[in-house]
Amino acid sequence: MADLTLERLSELRRIAEAATPGPWWVDGWEARTKDGDRFIASIAPAFQGASPDASCWEVDANIQHIAAFDPTTALELLDALTAARAETERWREKYEALKAGIEELIRHVRMVLPEVVISSSATKDERLQKLPTGRVGR
Repeated sequence: MADLTLERLSELRRIAEAATPGPWWVDGWEARTKDGDRFIASIAPAFQGASPDASCWEVDANIQHIAAFDPTTALELLDALTAARAETERWREKYEALKAGIEELIRHVRMVLPEVVISSSATKDERLQKLPTGRVGR
């Protein structure tokens, strides 16, 4: 996976914001935009008669890619990634808070019932069998 650090995402955003907004479309080996049918990019050979390094299928795929990932689309993807990362961080914080709460609860249970063995790998029946009689109802 690409190294999508905050700095790299900021740079990608700066590049996308500086480019001609989309949508773009394919016209032969060129990408064009709605602004007066403006020419955006070409992957055609630099001069008549030159042959590209890639096959015409690769050239077609490349220009399709350029047109599909216009700046408007790139900015929407960057926004979605930023939002997803923020949501992930919110859930991580909730997880950490719950984990700390559970650890605190386990400490309290061990103080009140030191003979209780708390194990997440034991089955419910195994955990109940370890409790002294009279302390847990079945």
